[in-house]
Amino acid sequence: MTDHLLRVDRDDGTPLSDQLVDQIRLMAASGVLSPGDRLPTVRQLAVDLGINRNTAAKAYGLSREDGVIVTRSGGGSSVAEGPRRLAAREKRERLRRAVQRLAREAGQLGVEPTTVLEELRRALRHRTA
Repeated sequence: MTDHLLRVDRDDGTPLSDQLVDQIRLMAASGVLSPGDRLPTVRQLAVDLGINRNTAAKAYGLSREDGVIVTRSGGGSSVAEGPRRLAAREKRERLRRAVQRLAREAGQLGVEPTTVLEELRRALRHRTA
């Protein structure tokens, strides 16, 4: 179940539904979610994350269109069999957005670019994945 894994960042400029779609896609592509894993209902997802039900429904609808999840009448939503892997282009785009968020936050905090680069290098040296 993804209820403890999905998050939204209201300070991020990315629409909340897009944030959820990206997270669901990444979790399915990376194996965090397996084919057949059930997802929370739209209502439960909205309550858990404190978002509008329409936002949650939009995220599920887009994920369904992408072939990442399936929805069965009366059976809820679950991860599709063999969800597609992230293409190199998508990985690059996700990285670009993450770097933009980092740069924006560093600027808001008044952190110098050299310090950001040092911290990024340190994090890359110590990553586990």
